[in-house]
Amino acid sequence: MEKSELLKIGENIIKNSENKYRTTVKLAQQAKITKLEDLYTSKFNSSLKPLINEIIIYDKKLNEMKNKK
Repeated sequence: MEKSELLKIGENIIKNSENKYRTTVKLAQQAKITKLEDLYTSKFNSSLKPLINEIIIYDKKLNEMKNKK
């Protein structure tokens, strides 16, 4: 994934969120949890950094919710 595409996804998530601060904190917390889970289980789910991975997952969830409506 290119940096420009990732930047657009991140901007879109923040722009469409009701509470920008809460969304940012939630993404960071989930990335930290994923990183700790990977350390304790000795597995690495992705070659991406945890925060980037969480942004992509969050974007997919938002798109799925939009498509259901």
